[in-house]
Amino acid sequence: MAISAVAAAMILASAYERTRTKPYGETFRCPGGELCLDFCNTGQGARGAQQQEWIADHGELLTWLHAASAINAKQAAALRAAAERAPEAAHRVWARAIAFREALARLLIANAQARKSSAEDVQAIEREYARAVR
Repeated sequence: MAISAVAAAMILASAYERTRTKPYGETFRCPGGELCLDFCNTGQGARGAQQQEWIADHGELLTWLHAASAINAKQAAALRAAAERAPEAAHRVWARAIAFREALARLLIANAQARKSSAEDVQAIEREYARAVR
């Protein structure tokens, strides 16, 4: 079901208010319009001059996903509990998410600049897609 532009704006305003103290809060103030673009935009710090990762750990990933309405509060709580039980697995999930974000960002940037994307980035995205649809 599609939501109205007003409802979408309210969701983004709420997400921005909840995360404005976080480096990635700006991704909600000036969104890309799609979850994947907003997620790519969280990498601006890592790709910027200061080379600071804005989503520094699994907990921050869950906070961002919840603020972006990609997961609900119940899902976030369950994932946090699972991460407490298996911190190494949570770290691997976070690392995969960041690697996926960067591969996707490089692919989108290459496309925007009319350059060929790398085969490695395409393969990384395809691997995550195949894993997600299993």
